[in-house]
Amino acid sequence: MIAYAKANPKKLNYATGGNGSNSHIAANWFARAAAIEMVNIPYQGSAPALRALLSGEVDLLIDSLSVLLPSYRGGLARILAAGAPTRLAEMPEVPTLAEAGFADMEFVNWYGIFAPKRTPMTVVARLNRAVNDTLALPEVRAAVDAMALRSVGGTPQEFREAIAQDRSRRGRALSGLIAPR
Repeated sequence: MIAYAKANPKKLNYATGGNGSNSHIAANWFARAAAIEMVNIPYQGSAPALRALLSGEVDLLIDSLSVLLPSYRGGLARILAAGAPTRLAEMPEVPTLAEAGFADMEFVNWYGIFAPKRTPMTVVARLNRAVNDTLALPEVRAAVDAMALRSVGGTPQEFREAIAQDRSRRGRALSGLIAPR
């Protein structure tokens, strides 16, 4: 795919969940790292972008595992690489982007709970404990696993550090993508 894209600049098009979406940022980051030029076809969310891929309207889509996994398992789409730090249990035969030659290219979506800055630490600790306890419940783990997500939990400090690390990584991905005002 990369060789084709290099030999045919702007001939490959890719679906995104819209301009500025995670899929748009990830696709641009990948294109820059691979030194290729592709055309963004923005859709209004991941579902229409996936339909465009499956119908042949677009050549590729970079999106989350929960979006792509059912089509992959059904033989409707190929996954060339995963943006995870390690191979995924759901598809151990698929290499990571790092294994495919793109070191430092990790693109993982995350979800978290935030509170106003002045929230007392006792309240933050109580919320954190409740979230971690909930994530540990077998029925919650099963539901999260069914969506091809990972429940991590942890402390507020660990979450702050993960966010800082991700901001740094995504900042590199965004550099040059968004024009300054």
